[in-house]
Amino acid sequence: MVVASDPRAFFFTLGLLVIGAVYYFGYSRNRLVAKSVDEEFALLARAEADLA
Repeated sequence: MVVASDPRAFFFTLGLLVIGAVYYFGYSRNRLVAKSVDEEFALLARAEADLA
């Protein structure tokens, strides 16, 4: 059983979670470096088509 004796800690942690989620969904979701293999092949095919 987990008992939180200080509700400030709960709200601080909840606030950090909300800030992190807003940052991820608002900014970094479209700027992540890692891509799936399918996305990488699509980018390579598009770049090769642009060269031809």
